[in-house]
Amino acid sequence: MKRKIKSVISVLWSLLRFSLLKLCKGKHFSFYPVERFSPNTRIDFTRGTIRLGRRVRAHHGTKLLVNGGTLEIGDDVGLNDECGIYCFDKVVIGARVGFGPRVLIYDHDHDFRSQRGWIGGQMCTAPVVIGNDVWIGTNVIILRGTTIGDGCVIGAGERGAGEYPTKHA
Repeated sequence: MKRKIKSVISVLWSLLRFSLLKLCKGKHFSFYPVERFSPNTRIDFTRGTIRLGRRVRAHHGTKLLVNGGTLEIGDDVGLNDECGIYCFDKVVIGARVGFGPRVLIYDHDHDFRSQRGWIGGQMCTAPVVIGNDVWIGTNVIILRGTTIGDGCVIGAGERGAGEYPTKHA
């Protein structure tokens, strides 16, 4: 019962929040009325476009940051805790895609060949495309120019030594 109440609160909070975003951003933000985003997800875009499909879910600590690019998320997509999508160019996520915790997607990186290197702030960009019916495991990092086909499973990324405590019998 407690979980259902939290879900209803998340849906209502998302509807209010997204309605305000729609008023501010107009055609640059689109969503369907029943989305379930945790109240502490971060959506930040001063320039660019975000399009959310039906029944998109984002859990605790998820960040969607768009800086001049286009982020398209298909129907029935679930972003687990602390996922991050950072978009300067274009990120397209198909339908029925599941993300494990702490998955990161970057469609850009620093242009180290520019005159001032990374300090100059120049970026190299290339679209990231994720197909339909894909599962992406915990701690995976997807970088610019990546295309993941329909039905793929991307295994969990490795964790650093000592990052998670281990129980000893």
